[in-house]
Amino acid sequence: MPLGEVDQQLARNWAMLVASGIVTAFLAMLAAYVIVRYVIVKPVQHLKDVSDAIARGTLNLRAEISTGDEFEELSQAFNRMLRYMNAKSDELRGVNERLDGKIDQLARANMELFNNNRLKDDFLATISHELRTPLNSILGFSDILQSAPNLDDRQRRYVTNIQTSGQSLMVQINDLLDLAKIESGKMEIHPTSFALSDVLELQVQQMMPLADRRNIDLRTDPPPVPVSPLFQDRGKISQIVNNLLSNAIKFTPEGGRIRVSWRAVERGFLSFSVEDTGIGIPLQEQEHIFEKFRQGSTLPEGRDHTKREYEGTGLGLSIVRELSRLLGGEVGLKSEFGRGSIFSVRIPLEVPLRTDTVNAEATAGTVQAPPLITATDIRIPAKADAGTVDVRLDVQTIGG
Repeated sequence: MPLGEVDQQLARNWAMLVASGIVTAFLAMLAAYVIVRYVIVKPVQHLKDVSDAIARGTLNLRAEISTGDEFEELSQAFNRMLRYMNAKSDELRGVNERLDGKIDQLARANMELFNNNRLKDDFLATISHELRTPLNSILGFSDILQSAPNLDDRQRRYVTNIQTSGQSLMVQINDLLDLAKIESGKMEIHPTSFALSDVLELQVQQMMPLADRRNIDLRTDPPPVPVSPLFQDRGKISQIVNNLLSNAIKFTPEGGRIRVSWRAVERGFLSFSVEDTGIGIPLQEQEHIFEKFRQGSTLPEGRDHTKREYEGTGLGLSIVRELSRLLGGEVGLKSEFGRGSIFSVRIPLEVPLRTDTVNAEATAGTVQAPPLITATDIRIPAKADAGTVDVRLDVQTIGG
């Protein structure tokens, strides 16, 4: 065979081989595309579409893949997950419905508690006010009896007991009235300019007889440098000091010591404190000592024997805290059980402006001022032989 024909035959065979390779490669690529498209991409795309629908909130769809391979197993696992999600969604829906019901119940209960608390405040204010009127008469009669010249020692002691008990009851009634006003937001502030030292020294002088009766050394400890005058509510600061001194005298044993001191602190603030050598307050009770109707324990393990040993309702320190906050200040405590306590009150030089102060006299349901009592035609005829005193007092109430 000539060499040229051989070369031509080789060229044809090579061309056919290349063409066959190209066709084979194309067919292989086409087959791979079909396999990938229908065996891999389509199931994955189906799972993606179902997932997107579920993400939009359609939880009743299911993956439908029947390839007989791992993708079918994946779809079955996917469907099990959907059934679990549906069950949990139904359970969560039921929990939410029950929770909504509980929220409604709590809202109604909260409103009922709010109304009951308002009624309680109104009741406390009303009954306290109503108690003050006859109590003022009792105290007025006892003052007249005390001044009678023909009382013997036993009768005078009885009158003194009446006065002491009446004054103690009046303090508790006033505490209830103050508490009702504070909680209802009707406590007014009347700022004036005055020296803090004048208030403290006056309160100490007023408490001195009570302290002397128990042989307690009560005195003031003025600062070396005079402090700036205050523009505050003098009456409320006096009440704060009075409550702190009453508390200190009550819980300080005979022969104890009470010191009242004051000083300027940071710019625009003053601080005064009442330090006593009383029974002290256990550490575990100090955070609760300013709560309403709470008194400290006389025992370190916290058994509350104070109610039996000491008089009072447990409102004094609570009122101190509320009044301090009302004036823009705060009250602090340092105490060691068995060694004494230091109550400190920090107040601004000027009372902060309050936009929520309500005029108590112009507000419905406001507690009116206690009625004034005028006594006329007082006659005290003595009956020394009978050992009694005949007192006649014409009482006229003004207001209330």
